Amino acid sequence: MAPAKTPRPIIDKLHAEMQKALQAPALQERLRTLGVEPLPLTPTEMDARVKSEIEGFKAFAKAAGLKAN
Repeated sequence: MAPAKTPRPIIDKLHAEMQKALQAPALQERLRTLGVEPLPLTPTEMDARVKSEIEGFKAFAKAAGLKAN
């Protein structure tokens, strides 16, 4: 994740470095012990996933009759 409007070259650099880090077996194991399954998504795939999850939460909130204050 990065702030909105982060320049694409910075997003690409962060993505590349994260992909390298996720190759380390020790990091993979640590994440799994925390209940996290690493997902090697591209920035575009991550954007789509977040948007999809937001829509799902909106639908859930509406179905449950929840309203923001």
